[in-house]
Amino acid sequence: MLYINLSHESKQLKQWFSLIFYLTFLLSNMFFVIFPRQFVDLN
Repeated sequence: MLYINLSHESKQLKQWFSLIFYLTFLLSNMFFVIFPRQFVDLN
């Protein structure tokens, strides 16, 4: 019973990690797209 519960928890953790990784990936892409434009505008 405990083992099944643990495996379920690890599945949820993997989903959370993949979701967080995906979100950070999107945010970094947005940052690298937006930031250089502002930098160029400043120059």
